[in-house]
Amino acid sequence: MSSSIHSPEIQNEIIGYMLSNVSSQGWTYEALEQAVIQAGFQEIDALRAFDGDVNKALFHFIHMIDRQMNEKLEQLDMTSMRVRDRIATAILVRLELMKPYRMALPKIIRYQATSSRGTQALKTLAGTVSDMWYAAGDQATDFNYYSKRFLLAGVYTSTLLFWLKDDSADFTETHSFLYRRIDNVMKISLVKEKVKSTLQNLGNFFTK
Repeated sequence: MSSSIHSPEIQNEIIGYMLSNVSSQGWTYEALEQAVIQAGFQEIDALRAFDGDVNKALFHFIHMIDRQMNEKLEQLDMTSMRVRDRIATAILVRLELMKPYRMALPKIIRYQATSSRGTQALKTLAGTVSDMWYAAGDQATDFNYYSKRFLLAGVYTSTLLFWLKDDSADFTETHSFLYRRIDNVMKISLVKEKVKSTLQNLGNFFTK
């Protein structure tokens, strides 16, 4: 059985067990080791699962949720929605996918928050928000590409942290919080466009 420990299906199973252990053990090698045993392997096989690297295990989890999110969003008619509703839908779909692992997420966030892992955390966050924007139909390739992702990263992370503490029925408070954050970002975008237009007009005036 250990020969198949690198298959995506087995790795997903190991991640599932690991997430159930994280609340008590943190995102640690011990949690991975126990998950490998729970999946029916030997303790020594933990060195083979994700090469014994808990960072690789975390990347697998994040990318697994990314793939599931993309699959869910592809099934929706996003073109009929306003942009703000597309973004809200993407975030809410992702939160729904992470709901089974909600108790483990604070430990994962603390694990990622250390200075040595900050760059890796930003890279995975960038990949996630890029997927959200692509699903929303964004085709930007200029400076807007980066500004949109920067703003969405702020909306997503703040909503995620709010959701982790939300005890309202069906997370209705999270929904309200999310739309408030999106409205704030949309206002910033409008101000940015007005400033850009004003600067262009001034430039045209002084070049006449």
